[in-house]
Amino acid sequence: MKIGKSQSGSALIGVIAAILAMGAISAGVVATMSTSSMSDVHGNHAARAYYLAESGFHYATATLRNEGDDAFEELDGTTTAVPGGGRFSLALSNLSEDEGYDKTHQVNGEQTINPGDDLDLATGASLAPKNGLFQAGEGGSFYRYREFRDNTLIDIIGAPDIQRKVDEAQTINSGDNLAILDGSTIPTSEGIFEYNEKSYNYEDLQNDELIDVTSEDSDAFPLNLSDNEELNFPSLFPFTIEDGDELIFAEIT
Repeated sequence: MKIGKSQSGSALIGVIAAILAMGAISAGVVATMSTSSMSDVHGNHAARAYYLAESGFHYATATLRNEGDDAFEELDGTTTAVPGGGRFSLALSNLSEDEGYDKTHQVNGEQTINPGDDLDLATGASLAPKNGLFQAGEGGSFYRYREFRDNTLIDIIGAPDIQRKVDEAQTINSGDNLAILDGSTIPTSEGIFEYNEKSYNYEDLQNDELIDVTSEDSDAFPLNLSDNEELNFPSLFPFTIEDGDELIFAEIT
């Protein structure tokens, strides 16, 4: 089901990437393969299918962020070929409040989450069963979970990175503020961004300005930026949440 146009600016709340056939192995080749070789083939196909699904998710998310709701909706039912072989198909599911899923839910106990960890929620959650998105509190980073089962978010990973552009040429030294252009939602406190293969921290986001930019890289400063250069904002790991904290589900704009 497509996300309705009345939900302008609404989230990418479920992208189910159905992987199409990746090609057949000829009968002659199969006949000469050992059991071990066949296991390797199946493993390679499974890994390929996983990365194709990831490609589909990133493609849909980038379309939503960069081209808007209408272009995103048009992806429903499309199939896209991937360079190097393989294809992914996209089916968009509307997991809004019309489907009865929670917009927020509380955490059960203090937890520190690394990629691949599970996250325990308070009882009674009603969430998308697979491939959901959430924000770690108001102003926090965005994350994905593979599956929701028994009040647990299974296999937490980062959401696709967010990009914001620099507002005019700037030279930034440690502790300076950095002006950026309006754009996609990024963490409003204790965030990170990447530029030129280096990682930077900022204390707050105020009026499209990153406050108190620092870095652990010894040669990260001065940071010379040109107008409209892109900064990359990945999900923050590890992240710690307290008992009773609320996660915000399906809010990517």
